[in-house]
Amino acid sequence: MPAQHEPIIEQGNHFHAAVYGPEGALDRKTRRLIGLGAALVTNHP
Repeated sequence: MPAQHEPIIEQGNHFHAAVYGPEGALDRKTRRLIGLGAALVTNHP
C-alpha cells in the first residue's frame, strides 16, 4: 500500500477506535479497501 495513503488509514483507525472503542479499529482488510479507494480517487483524471 502506498505510503501516501497511510494518513487516511490512520485517520480512519482513530475515528473508529474513538467511536466504537479499541475493538472497532479497522482491520487489515478494511484498511486495504480504504487504500484501494484512495488510490482510485487519487488517480482519477
